[in-house]
Amino acid sequence: MGRKQGMNGYINGSIGDGKGIILDTGGELGGKHGVGFNTDGHVTFNSIGTHASAHLGDQYGINVHGGADLNTNQGLQFNTGGQVGGKHVLNAQADGHLGLSQGGGFSTEAQLGGKYGLGAQANGQIGGGQGAGFNTGAQLGGEYGLGAHAKAQIGGGQETGFSTLAQLGGEHGLNAHANSHLGISQGAGLNTGAQLGGESGLGAHANVHLGISQGAGFNTGAKLGGDNGIGAHAKGQLGGGQGVDLGIGGHVGGHNGQLGIKFGGKDKELKESKDIKE
Repeated sequence: MGRKQGMNGYINGSIGDGKGIILDTGGELGGKHGVGFNTDGHVTFNSIGTHASAHLGDQYGINVHGGADLNTNQGLQFNTGGQVGGKHVLNAQADGHLGLSQGGGFSTEAQLGGKYGLGAQANGQIGGGQGAGFNTGAQLGGEYGLGAHAKAQIGGGQETGFSTLAQLGGEHGLNAHANSHLGISQGAGLNTGAQLGGESGLGAHANVHLGISQGAGFNTGAKLGGDNGIGAHAKGQLGGGQGVDLGIGGHVGGHNGQLGIKFGGKDKELKESKDIKE
C-alpha cells in the first residue's frame, strides 16, 4: 500500500538469452487515476505472443486493449482496442492480418466526438501484392464538415479499381471526386472532380484515357477565381507516341490563352499554333 496511489503489483519472468519465454503481468489500484492491469507473454522460436491491457480512469475514462502475434515474418497478427471518455469520448479499433508476406488483412475503426465529430472507417485486403482490396470511410464534423470515401481494387499493380470521394465544408467548401481504372499497364481510366470554395473559388475537371501505352485520351478543366480569376482548358490526344494532339487553353486575369494542333508523334511532327494575347 502506498500513501499516494494505493495498491500496486507486478510479476516478471524470463527464460533464455534469445528472449525465449517471457512473462509480464501488472496491477494497479488508485494509480493513474484508478484501477489498471497489464499482461504480456511470449514464447519463441519463432514467435507467439499475447498482450492485454485494461484501465478505468486513465486518460479521462475506461480503456481496454488486446493483442495477438504469431510470427515467422509477420504471419497472423491481431489488435483490438476500445476507449470511452479519452480523446474526446468513445473510440474503437480492430486490426487483423494473416499470411505470407501480408496476404489477407482487415482494419476497422470508429470514433465519436474525436476530431470534431463522428467518424467510421473500414479496410480489407487479400493478397500480399495488394491483389483485391477495399477501403471505406465516413466523417461528420471532422476537417470542418461532412465527408465520405470509398475505394476498391482487384489485382496487384492496380489492375481494375475505383475510388470515390465527397466532402462538404473541408478545404473551404464542397468537394467531390471519382476515379476508375481497368487494365494492364493502366489501360482505360476515368477521373472526374468538382470543387466549390477551395483554391479561391469554383473548379471542375475530367480526365479520360483508353489504351495500350496510353493511346487515346482527353483532359478538360474549368476554374473561376483561382490563379487570378477565370480559366478553361481542353486537351486531346490519340496514340501513345503523342501522334495527333489538340490543345485549347484560356485565362482571364493572367491575360493568356492558346490554341494548338499537332500531327505525328516523336520526331515526325507538323505543328500549328496561335497565341492569343491581351
